[in-house]
Amino acid sequence: SLTGSYLSLFEQRFARVISDEDYEQTLELPQKVERRRVHSEVFCIWIPDERGWLWVRNSLVVDGKPVPDSQKRIDRILSSSGPDVLPRLRALRDEGARFNIGGVYRNFNDPTFALMFLDIAVRDRFTFRIAGRDKLNGVDAVKLAFNEQRRPTLVRDGNKDVPAAGLLWINSIDGSVLRTRLTFAISAAAPDTGGPLNPDDPDPLSTVKTRVEIDVNYQHNGTIDLWVPGRMHERYDQTASTPKQRIVSRERVDCVAVYSSFRQFETSARIVP
Repeated sequence: SLTGSYLSLFEQRFARVISDEDYEQTLELPQKVERRRVHSEVFCIWIPDERGWLWVRNSLVVDGKPVPDSQKRIDRILSSSGPDVLPRLRALRDEGARFNIGGVYRNFNDPTFALMFLDIAVRDRFTFRIAGRDKLNGVDAVKLAFNEQRRPTLVRDGNKDVPAAGLLWINSIDGSVLRTRLTFAISAAAPDTGGPLNPDDPDPLSTVKTRVEIDVNYQHNGTIDLWVPGRMHERYDQTASTPKQRIVSRERVDCVAVYSSFRQFETSARIVP
């Protein structure tokens, strides 16, 4: 298919690409609003054995303040050799999450995450249907709706299934991906607090529900001659309720990431999965 051929090209050209990311987060709670801005360099690599992308964020500046010892951390890891390169990249990725605000845990907010669902190794887990046509950046696109059917799901919440759904905007001429929208709905038991949340509410929390929506718009990059992520908009809406279904807390996290300065990292080092 056109999209399958384009994904193979994307995997070749976009692997080992570094870019700049400006990430603005807004946390809305009933009693306050909190904001954070993070400037990072991000490295993207395709891992064939896992049929997935690994995005590594090296946070350089947080709310205008430089992060100590952050310069060229990705370069130093990639310039080294040996079997520990990939574990070190994963460790750096996990470390970058410390600058996320809010209580919503998020580990699937990579802009190319939804592309994985089109990979030949996993796409039969999904149903796809044409949901219309659109025009993006002057390009005619077919809009595909997808729903994950197979269990266990690709995204898990502990040992619970979290089926993915959403939309893909596909260039009708060459199969390139122009936009993605990914949605999840997660429902989980609240952590045991040993009693009620406060004296005014006699019921302990029982359910935490999280609604996730991630939109990514792609833009054409002449340097690597590819449609690459240009802007990612994440929305997380989390509510906690009691056994009588009274919502006693709500948290919203709204994040916008903008990507620029895409360049390929050149090195002879081989990354071993």
